[in-house]
This record gives sequence, C-alpha cells and structure tokens, in this order.
Amino acid sequence: MIRVACALSLIAMVLLLPAEAAYADEAKEGDDILRQYPDAKEGYIRYVINSQKIIEKDVQKIEVWAFKNIEVNCQKNKIGGEFNPKLVPGRGLMYWELDTNNIFYGEKGKCGDDWKRRVDVRAKKDVIHLNRTVPVVVMVPEGWGVKYRVLREEKEEQASEG
Repeated sequence: MIRVACALSLIAMVLLLPAEAAYADEAKEGDDILRQYPDAKEGYIRYVINSQKIIEKDVQKIEVWAFKNIEVNCQKNKIGGEFNPKLVPGRGLMYWELDTNNIFYGEKGKCGDDWKRRVDVRAKKDVIHLNRTVPVVVMVPEGWGVKYRVLREEKEEQASEG
C-alpha cells in the first residue's frame, strides 16, 4: 500500500511540473508555406510557430499567448486582448490575430516605486490544435511578442500493488 501511495505521489509531481515556454519566430519572407497566408496588416507583426519541430506522439496542442514587456509594480497585471481565429479565403488554413484594447488591468495595492520592474504582461491565453503539415501563424500588434508552450497528453497510469 505504501508503494502505491509513493508511486501515485511521484506521478502527480511529474504531471504538475511547469512546462517551459518558448518564443514564436517572426515570419521571414520567402518561406513557401507562408505565401499561402496573408501578410500582416499595417501595424501588426506576423509570428510563426513551426509545428513540425514540436509535434511528437503525445503532443497535439499548444497554449499560445501574446505579451508586452512593460514596467509594472507589485500588483498582478494583465492586458486586455484575445486571439480570434481567421480563415484564409480559398485555402482552408487558419491563423490567429490578437484583438486588444491595450487596457492594462491590475489589482490595487500599495507597494511603492521601489517595486517597479519590467516584465512580460500577457493577454488571454488560447489553446491551438497542431497540424503536422502547416505552421501556426499568429498576428499581433507591433510591440507585442508571442510565446507558447507544449501541452502533452496526460496518460493515466495505474500503480500495481506489490
């Protein structure tokens, strides 16, 4: 019974480990697959996440968020905005565009000027299903960046009594 409890606690610890986030790459002109996607509209930047590099057997989704590096104080902070999926006409390809109001949200608190620091403040996260043949294309306003992290399937494991 003790072995079962130890095995279950070990499995829980592994599943709770935070996954590392990665930065999306800014799109480079001349990439063949990217010619099928629209160019970034004025004031926006197109980012690409190469799904072929990150797809594995147990990876089918990624969590994507946009961020802006700004000076904040000790409050918990967030910027309003969310990704809207868009369809490339006649191609059947999807891309995501960040719609933001650039309104900064934070909890009120008194922490003084000595707490100020620059951090990445993010907008709402979105989960995107990966496709092995096409990249994930994300468009965000200038001054914003894009990060993502891989979401792995949680496998149910049952410990046996020994």
